[in-house]
Amino acid sequence: MINNYHTLYRWSVEQQPILRGARILEIFCQNRDILSVGIVTAQREQRLLEISVQSQMPFVVLRPSYQRKKKNAVDLLPEIAGCHIMEVKTRPYNRMLEIIMDNHRSMVIELFGRPNVYVIGDDTIILDAFKEPSRRREQIYDFRDEEPLFHNQESFQNALVNRFPDPERLQNYLSSGGLGFNKTLYLEFMGRLASSGEATASGIAYRITQEMTEALRFSAPRIYRKNGEPPLFSVIPLKHILEIAPETTEAICITVNEGLITVTAEKQKYEVIRKRTQDIIKTCKTRIRKNELLMRALEEDVRRAERHTVYETMAHLLSAHFGEIRKGMTVITLKNSFEPDGHPVEIALNPEKSPQENIATYYARSKKFRQSISKIHNRLRELDAENRVLSDISARVAGRPAPAPGYVEKIYQDFVRRKWLAPDREPGAMKKPEPDTPEFREYLIENRWRLFVGQNDEKNDALTFRFAKKDDYWFHARGVPGSHVVLKKDNRSEKPSRSVIETAAAIAAFFSKARTSGLVPVIFTQRKYVRKAKHGRAGQVVIEREDVLMVEPRDPEKVILL
Repeated sequence: MINNYHTLYRWSVEQQPILRGARILEIFCQNRDILSVGIVTAQREQRLLEISVQSQMPFVVLRPSYQRKKKNAVDLLPEIAGCHIMEVKTRPYNRMLEIIMDNHRSMVIELFGRPNVYVIGDDTIILDAFKEPSRRREQIYDFRDEEPLFHNQESFQNALVNRFPDPERLQNYLSSGGLGFNKTLYLEFMGRLASSGEATASGIAYRITQEMTEALRFSAPRIYRKNGEPPLFSVIPLKHILEIAPETTEAICITVNEGLITVTAEKQKYEVIRKRTQDIIKTCKTRIRKNELLMRALEEDVRRAERHTVYETMAHLLSAHFGEIRKGMTVITLKNSFEPDGHPVEIALNPEKSPQENIATYYARSKKFRQSISKIHNRLRELDAENRVLSDISARVAGRPAPAPGYVEKIYQDFVRRKWLAPDREPGAMKKPEPDTPEFREYLIENRWRLFVGQNDEKNDALTFRFAKKDDYWFHARGVPGSHVVLKKDNRSEKPSRSVIETAAAIAAFFSKARTSGLVPVIFTQRKYVRKAKHGRAGQVVIEREDVLMVEPRDPEKVILL
């Protein structure tokens, strides 16, 4: 419930006195999908507003202090840097926060769906965004406001009865997210209804709903923990959890913010252990399979090595018939006196070796194979023992109850030491994100189609293979050096018109060595049909499918607006 509406409402009420009047010092990102907002309060205390837009765990907390890293930190959302916070509020039943600034702009923290942080103007136009800013800018932000069902507790039950005269309709409303109820709150509602002993009594569902909404506003926040499972945060007592799983522990927090800081830290640790557990299981399966294949190959080697007795017999026969062997012979046939039937045996000889050397060769082969059998059997025993250990590890880390985090960490580090797993990146390390619009020439065709032009080999390579998406259109003058040109589709379902394609091709012709020609052949295709040339330099490509247009080179500065 860390991003539930009621949690966000309680957090906003609780933190309002601290955040009101605070000045935003800086806004930056130094951990993936986490936005950090450094502030100084009206009481001159530095705090850190930390916003996670991770899809698996979105949250917002206010930390008592912060320290910005010298490396791997990127400044963002400059539109509100230096502003003062006027108000923090929630919208009824929405999992979002709105922080209103003194410059008629707001920071909207959206913690549902695909979480994000937006800077909104007073006309509800998106000015900037934490994630996908180029796609979000200039759009109108939809606050999805919902009319609150009640304005005070006195009118609440009457409003419920008027809107949901049938208790079953009330249950359906709550189960679908009404009143900000999520799955946990709905289960609590049903648990209280079932344990009341009067589930069919008139008005009981309305009374329990009213009791829960009051508790959601005023109860002390709680953390529920169960061995081997991530902690659960709630701003209401969850009686059904304790009834279903008596081994669950309940801890009361002083503030919502304190509880969120604790729970998110524990959840992050849990996620690390969960991922490491998955990595360990996958590695065990991979190693076991690899060992089984190797064991089969070694068993085949054993069968071949068992020919050492054949080579030893050949060496004995050559020694017994030493006088019959001459240098230069390639083969000799001898009666096998070591077998009862005495069948003749044909033995290959090296004509360049003497009789003694040929005999020594067969003895050496026999010895080598005899020794290899012992080594192979030892290796087979090692592989079999390793597979038994790996199977035990896999079963233990995947079992219930879950093993202690210390055991998982020990196994993980051992696998890293053996180079079976790559070590994690340093916590918090992140690459500086590439700008949404790198430094390419940019033009606008027909006031809606964005066109980008590379300026050298490196930028051509970056434009085609890092900036362009697979469905974007790619242009290049045929047979002559020139710029890569990309027409962005920007997730449209429609295709560019013929005139847009011809204009883009004419610009590609202009940015080529053939710009002074009357007509220039220009290749165009979608980016997914362009790949890097093997061992080629930057900018060299191979086209798998193409169309060709004959166009006149056109200077974009004269034909379209920037």
